[in-house]
Amino acid sequence: MDVYTIQLAKHRLCVPLEIPIIDITAKSGIPQFAPTMPDVVALKQGKMEWDAYVDIYIKKLRNTWMYHRHQWDMVLSMPCVAVACYCSYGKNCHRYVWVDVLKKVASARGIAVNYIGDITEETKR
Repeated sequence: MDVYTIQLAKHRLCVPLEIPIIDITAKSGIPQFAPTMPDVVALKQGKMEWDAYVDIYIKKLRNTWMYHRHQWDMVLSMPCVAVACYCSYGKNCHRYVWVDVLKKVASARGIAVNYIGDITEETKR
C-alpha cells in the first residue's frame, strides 16, 4: 500500500491524483485516529513537550488497534491513501507518527507500506 501525507488545507491536490484522504485532525478527523483537543492545545501552548505528546498519541492509537480494529482494517484495505492534518510540512506532526504506527500495524498483517512522502504541487503518481 502506498501512503502519503498532506496538509489538509492542500487536500485538492489529491483529486487529480485520485488519492483518498484520511483526516486525522483533532477538530474534524476520525476520532480514533486523531489526537485529543486538550493534548493539541497543551502542545501548542508549550505546556506539553513533543515527546510526551507522541507517547500519549501512540497509546491512543494502540487503544484504537485493540478496540476499534475495524478502523485500521478499513485503512489497510486501501491500495493508496493520504493522511491529512493541519500541521506545516517539516515540523513535528502527528501525521508522521500515525504513518509509523500504520507501518507496524500493516507489518503485523503481512502488508507492506510504502511511505511516499508529503503531497505537494510537484507530486505525481
